[in-house]
Amino acid sequence: MTPHAALHFFVDNVDKFDTLLRQHVDGKFLQLLFYHDEIVPGNVLHPDNTRRSVCFYISFLEWRSLLHSEFVWLPIALLRTQIIKGITGGLSHCLAKLFQSWTDNFHGRPVTLRDGTIRIFPVRLAGCIMDESAMHAMWCCKGASGRRPCMKCKNCVAKLAGATLGLDDGSYFRDICCPNITEFHRMTDEDVWQSMDHLEEQQRTISKKQFAELERNIGFTHSPDGLLAQHDLRNFVRPSTATFDLLHCFWNSGGIAPVEVGLFVQALLSDGMSWNQIQDCAAVDISSTHPVSLQSRKRLLSDPYFGSNVGWKASGSEHMMMMPLLHLWLMLHIHGTQRWERLQDKCYSFQLLCERLYTLCVLAWSQRSTFRDLLRSKQQAHYAQFLRAYGREHARPKHHYSLHAADAWTEFGCCLDTKTQERKHQMLKREIESSGQNLAGFEERMLRLILLTQVNELNKASESIGKAFLCESTFVKPNHWQSYTLKQNLVTWKVDNVVIQHDLLWAGRIKCFEQHGDTITVVLEKIESTRVIGFGLFEWCRADTELLRMMWNEMQVYRPAHWILSGNSLLTLW
Repeated sequence: MTPHAALHFFVDNVDKFDTLLRQHVDGKFLQLLFYHDEIVPGNVLHPDNTRRSVCFYISFLEWRSLLHSEFVWLPIALLRTQIIKGITGGLSHCLAKLFQSWTDNFHGRPVTLRDGTIRIFPVRLAGCIMDESAMHAMWCCKGASGRRPCMKCKNCVAKLAGATLGLDDGSYFRDICCPNITEFHRMTDEDVWQSMDHLEEQQRTISKKQFAELERNIGFTHSPDGLLAQHDLRNFVRPSTATFDLLHCFWNSGGIAPVEVGLFVQALLSDGMSWNQIQDCAAVDISSTHPVSLQSRKRLLSDPYFGSNVGWKASGSEHMMMMPLLHLWLMLHIHGTQRWERLQDKCYSFQLLCERLYTLCVLAWSQRSTFRDLLRSKQQAHYAQFLRAYGREHARPKHHYSLHAADAWTEFGCCLDTKTQERKHQMLKREIESSGQNLAGFEERMLRLILLTQVNELNKASESIGKAFLCESTFVKPNHWQSYTLKQNLVTWKVDNVVIQHDLLWAGRIKCFEQHGDTITVVLEKIESTRVIGFGLFEWCRADTELLRMMWNEMQVYRPAHWILSGNSLLTLW
């Protein structure tokens, strides 16, 4: 399916979906975001490789305020991995054919809106969000296992290559253990294309062994059918659009958070701490936007979830939910103790990891450049401390990839990750597993299913696209309504939700929402800061009993992951 075909489909089948397009100037480029990921049916021990599939999605950078929602990531293709492996050039060849079929879309195609208005939108590929393995498959870069592990950096080399070269402060090259992202030089589109053209020329003149060595040194594999070899696509598909996905860099198995949690827990166990003591961090009576039971939280901190080379084996969402609790436990129960003194480097590294992750989260919520600058300093301090605590042997390419997060925010004006697709992938995985062994028309059936599911779910929520409205409001007096629930841009806000002002000046608890004419206000119980336990862990206290009324603007506040409200005191966790 082409981008314009997808837009037509959703405009025709989803009420108010064209609101997203009416705000865009006719004839101006839509900045397309592209994402693909593999879905593996079955379980970890017995994967169903026959129906293993790659699903492809698009969205647009103009929809920044909704990119947190899976509903604005539009599925456009699905292909079984078994078929991809049987094609010369693999996934990169498949994507070259896909993008070549989009040529007229890049130049601009008409889209008919619900009222019959015809708008023409050319499309420009702005970002390809993916993990390292997907980047390797799409761009034919050597990736994490190569001498040049990062296709975003000209002078980044692997640890072994760095040790072989004997790098020092005066060297042009930096290995993945360098914590300062400013010491890496950005790879341009021209750099990549020149490398690919050089490989094409050299393949005809040198031996296979010499050519393989040249590929390793350049960091790309020559694939005549691959995406980068297609000269007709160079005006449309640029390698600089490759962007590391935050979910896989930071949160998923093998990401920097679960890897360090695994190392830190092992250090605590070696220091004499028991699993029951570690599980105490989960035994906190908290309120959350997405509550999880105490038993489930404790289960995640048990022996079966640790001990592998991917670190902590919880899911990305579970890591996000648990990290603030681990942060609080560290600062209240380990900081300042003899155990902290014995494990000082490792404890301090974990503290800096938590502060770095919180900074990333608040940057995603607030869109403030102040937090982008803070993230740069936090990530450098954390990575340097991690190397002091655990040594170079535990540094991974993802430690380097994660350093690109602040620059990606500068480029896109928002944080891009694929957490939003987790639920959709789980749904599709269940459908694939229940579809039996019939592979006739498999891709068409699965794509149709995911499209229709998204249409049905989006129709239930489409009223909040592009505007705020009160749900089940109560009439107070003429031109005045009140409600305990507000929806805006596919997000629901409710009474008793705790919110934090984006500059961290105050917190508040929502009492109700009111509408006077077209103006919506939120009534808050305002709570002011009294103590910082650790950056991201704030204690607040009610200043007085007065309620604060303010114009509703979702970009002024965010919801913490967890909070504890007791009397006049409020503790917020991230």
